[in-house]
Amino acid sequence: MPQHSPTIAGAILGTAAYMSPEQARGRRVDKRSDTWAFGVILYEMLTGTSPFQGETATDSIGAVLHKDVDLGRLPPETPVSVRRVLGRCLVRDKSQRYRDIGDLRIELMRTDEDTASEPVPAGRSFGPMTMLVVLALMILVGVGGWYASSLLSPEAAEPVVSKVDLVVDDVDTAFRYSGPKISPDGSMIAYRRGGMIWLRRLDSFESRSLPGTDNVRNIFWSTDSRWIGYNTSDSIFKIAVNNGNPIRLTSEVHKLNGWTGGAWTADDRIVFAGEVGDTEGLTQISARGGKATMLLEVDPAQGSSIRDVTGVPGTNTILYIEFEVQTGYSLCAFDGTKRVILRHFTDIQVSDPAYSSSGHVLFSRFTTGESIWAIGFDLMSLEPIGEPFVVEPHAWQASVSNDGVLAFQRGNPMRDGKYAVFADDGDIRTIDDDFEMRFAPSMSPDRSRVAFSGGSMPKFDIWSHDLARGVTSRVTFAEMIVAVTGWSPDGREIAVTGGNPEIGTFGTYFYFTDGSGESRPPLDIAINGFDSAWEHAVAMDLSNPSAVYAMSMDDLSQRTEIVTLEGQSNRPTSLSPDGTLLAYASSESGDFEIYCTRFPDGAGKWQVSTKGGTRPQWSADGKRLFFESRGDTPDDDPMIQVVDVSREPAIQFGLPTRAFPDIDLGREWFVAPDGSALITTLELDDDDQSRVSISLVQNWYRAFDKQ
Repeated sequence: MPQHSPTIAGAILGTAAYMSPEQARGRRVDKRSDTWAFGVILYEMLTGTSPFQGETATDSIGAVLHKDVDLGRLPPETPVSVRRVLGRCLVRDKSQRYRDIGDLRIELMRTDEDTASEPVPAGRSFGPMTMLVVLALMILVGVGGWYASSLLSPEAAEPVVSKVDLVVDDVDTAFRYSGPKISPDGSMIAYRRGGMIWLRRLDSFESRSLPGTDNVRNIFWSTDSRWIGYNTSDSIFKIAVNNGNPIRLTSEVHKLNGWTGGAWTADDRIVFAGEVGDTEGLTQISARGGKATMLLEVDPAQGSSIRDVTGVPGTNTILYIEFEVQTGYSLCAFDGTKRVILRHFTDIQVSDPAYSSSGHVLFSRFTTGESIWAIGFDLMSLEPIGEPFVVEPHAWQASVSNDGVLAFQRGNPMRDGKYAVFADDGDIRTIDDDFEMRFAPSMSPDRSRVAFSGGSMPKFDIWSHDLARGVTSRVTFAEMIVAVTGWSPDGREIAVTGGNPEIGTFGTYFYFTDGSGESRPPLDIAINGFDSAWEHAVAMDLSNPSAVYAMSMDDLSQRTEIVTLEGQSNRPTSLSPDGTLLAYASSESGDFEIYCTRFPDGAGKWQVSTKGGTRPQWSADGKRLFFESRGDTPDDDPMIQVVDVSREPAIQFGLPTRAFPDIDLGREWFVAPDGSALITTLELDDDDQSRVSISLVQNWYRAFDKQ
C-alpha cells in the first residue's frame, strides 16, 4: 500500500525546479544530486532566473527532464572555469557530474583559466563573481543540508517497486467506460460501481459512494485533487470530494458517449470529446461552468472521432486517442496550438492514455489480450521518445499520480466462458471453442445453427455451430472486427457488419453460411437488422452515428433517416419481423430506455421499458419484445425482460416481466426466434484472469530503468 511519508523510498521530494533528473524520476540519488542542485542555484544567482522553473511542479519536472540549460544567458564577465563547472554540474547523466561538492570548490574559487595554477595571495579580497560562488555553496550546504541528508537517508537509497490489489466487489468492468482514476496527489482512488462514483482513500479500508453521481461514464480529477469531474450521456458535472453535491457545468453538449474521457487543465478548463453545433472534436468549458466551445475539430465525414481524453496534471496539455475508420488509431498530444501523433496503430486497438512524471505516456493496447504499454514522452516538445514497451499484462485503463503510483484494472474485461444454449425444457448445450473472445451470437431462423464472432483483438471471423452435430465451422476468412446482424429467410446467407482499419474497410458484408464466400456485394453502411423477409433493413452510418436509416433491399441507395438516437448502446435497434415497428435504445430521458416507433416513417413513439433497457430483440412472430435491464437498482444483476405487443385495435405494450428467471445472464446473449431458448456466455470458474480488481504499482518505472 502506498504511503505518503516525505522519506519513503521512491517519493519525489523537494522543490521541483531544483531536483536532479534521477530524483525527478524517483530513482536512486547520491551526492551527485547535490552538485546538480548547486549548479541550479549558482545559475539562478548569476542570471537572475531559474533554468527549470515552471508554472506548476509538473512543468518544472518536465523541464528538468528535457530542457537544456542556456549558458549563453550568463554575464559576459563569467569566468571560463565557472562556465565549465556549470556545464558539468547540470549534465543529465550523473556519471559525468562532479562526485562531491569538494571536487569543484577549489576550481570555482579561481577567477579564470589563466590563474588556475596560482595560489590565492593572503589577504586578497574576493571579487563579486567569487562571492556569488561562495554564497551559492553556503546556501546549498547551510540551508539545504537537511534536504540533502534526507535524500541520502537509507530509506530513500533504493526506490522499491511494490504491487498491491485493492479488490473491490462489483467493479464496473465495461472497458468502454472510465477505469479507476488515482488522484494527482496519490491519496485517493475514484472508480465506477453500479453507475456511480465510489471513492477510496488509501489511508482507509473502506470505500464510499458519492451521492447523486448517477449514470457516470467517465471520471477525471482536478489538478489539486479537491474535485472530481465526470460526464453522463448528456452533461458534464463536478463534485467536491469532501461530501459535496454534484454541480452541473453544462448540458448543451451532445455526443457525450462512453469514449469521451475528460481533462482538467492548469488554467481551470475541462476538456472532453463532444459536439458543439455542427462541429465535433475536443471541446472545452470553464471548470466554473458556462458556454462550451470547440478546441480542436475533427471531420466525422472521414470517419474520424476523438475518444479517451485525459490531461497532463498541472499543465494545459491534452492526451487523447483519435480513431479513423480508414487508418486506425493514433495516440495524440495537444497543447492548445501544437498537435503531435506519438504513435499510430493500424491494426491494434489502443485506448486510455495517461501521463507519468517519469517521462512516459501509458496506454491500453488490445491485441491477443489487453495490456498496459508505455512510450517515452518529452513534455516540452510533445515528441515521443523510443519505442513502446509492455508495462503490465492482463491490465488496462491506467492512471498515474504525480509521485509515480500507477493505478489500473487488472484481469480480462472481455474474457468469459463458452456459449451455452439454455432451452425451456431444461436442456443445456455448450458450444465448445478455443477462442479467447467471442461475441454477437445469432441463431438461424430454423434454430439449427448459432453463428457468432470468434477470435482475438483485432482479428475475428464468423463461425457457425451446428447444434445437432456439435460441429463448429468457419464462415468468413476476412480477419476483421465483425458481428452477425441477420440471417436470410432460408438460412443460406448471413449479413455481417464490421471492418478492418488496416485496409480501410467498414460496412456490411454478405456471406454464404457454408463458407463458400461472399454472396452479394458489400455496402458502405452498417446494417443493424432486417425484417423476416429481408425486404427492408435498418442501418447506421459512421459519418452520423446518431442517425438511424430505413432502407429497402430492392434499392439500397435510398436511405431515409427515421430516428435520432441519444447516447450509445450495444445493439441499439431492432426491426420487427413484419417491418412495421422499430425498437431502439436511447438515453434521451437520462437513462437508457427502450422505445418504439413506426417503420419506415417514424410516426408515433412509445416507451416500452419502465426501469431502463438496452439491446432490444423481437420474437419471430413480432408479438414479444425482449431487452436487457438492470432491474430496480444499479447494483442489480442484468436480466432479460419481455413485453407483450399487440397491434389491434391499436399498438399497445404490456408491462415488462422477467424472462428466463433461472438463468444467470452473461455478457453476451441472444433469444431464439421463437423465444424458447436463450444463448448466453457462461462464467469462468477459478480463473485469475477472469477476476477483475483495482491494482496499484508504486514506482512502476523502476522496473524499466533502461527504457
